[in-house]
Amino acid sequence: MSEFIKDIDKDLGTIISKKMHMQPVLAEKWSWKILNEYPEDLKNVIRKWAKDEQIPEIEYSRISLEMAMQGIGLDILEAVDLLYITSKDPLHGYEIFTRFARR
Repeated sequence: MSEFIKDIDKDLGTIISKKMHMQPVLAEKWSWKILNEYPEDLKNVIRKWAKDEQIPEIEYSRISLEMAMQGIGLDILEAVDLLYITSKDPLHGYEIFTRFARR
């Protein structure tokens, strides 16, 4: 792992707290979940977001990050979390997406 990624990972909770205007304890919870549970491609989406870089388009089971953010109105963390759920349980992820996309 490069030094730059280590620095982003080490500071991810602080970055999330500042960018999302979130309590630090909640941001650290998100950081832990992202770094310890998410697959590498979803970690990289969050790393790009944390560095204010272009976020790569990604999808799981035909649900894209853009669809989750714009179609349902989720923020970046919630949208990536929906993709994480979809990566673990495609049917449940799709059910969540369709339930909220209709509203």
